[in-house]
Amino acid sequence: MDTITLYKNNIKSNIESFVRSWTEEEPLLLTMKVFRIAFFSWLLMHTLILLPYHSDIFSPDAFINHRPFYPEEYWGWIKGLVAHPFFKYNYLYFIAAQIIVLLLGIFGVGLRVVIPFIWFFSLNVNHASGVIMDGGNNLSELISFYLIFVNTSGKPIPGQKDNAFRILLTSLSNTVFFLIKIQVV
Repeated sequence: MDTITLYKNNIKSNIESFVRSWTEEEPLLLTMKVFRIAFFSWLLMHTLILLPYHSDIFSPDAFINHRPFYPEEYWGWIKGLVAHPFFKYNYLYFIAAQIIVLLLGIFGVGLRVVIPFIWFFSLNVNHASGVIMDGGNNLSELISFYLIFVNTSGKPIPGQKDNAFRILLTSLSNTVFFLIKIQVV
């Protein structure tokens, strides 16, 4: 064999190895679990620090002008539900729900169900205090959304390695966790 053929075979072998490892293995299970616990703990701490000042920050009668609820916008029903006239004086329910789902997320209870609720309630609590939010809160909203697609349980996705659904979930989890790292950088 000539050098070019060996080089091509080496590249092909490296690509196949990379694809196999990306789709069959989750090499960062412990890292993903620790990241989930640390990230949700940070979100919880952020909310608990603001909690004593809830009437000054989150309530409709606060010093801060709140963004209005736009019923004609789809995004308003997800991100701005706390501003809906029915909910705006019940904003503490959103804060309490966020604290509860964050605690469930920290302790790893029902992660597939809990993480979308963490994202939803965090969006709404941040929406209620928009003036004091910054780029870090925007990043936390993005990461919360990304974590919906990441296996943060610390356990491998069950199933045979050649199962198409398992390959899809493993690839999605690895790819989105890689995107989280890029987003943070």
